[in-house]
Amino acid sequence: MKKINNEQLGWLEITYLSNKLRICRGDKGTLFVLRKINSPTLFKNFKEFIKIY
Repeated sequence: MKKINNEQLGWLEITYLSNKLRICRGDKGTLFVLRKINSPTLFKNFKEFIKIY
C-alpha cells in the first residue's frame, strides 16, 4: 500500500449516524449514504484482500 500523506486535502462531515446508517457530506458537495452490513463472508473477503496489498 502507498504511504498515506498526512496533509489534509478534504473533509467528510457525518450529518446522521445510527447503528446501521450514516449520511455524510464531503467538502466538494459530494453526498455519501453508507449502510452497515453484518456479513462474516464479506469481512473474511476483506481480510484476504488486505493480505494481498
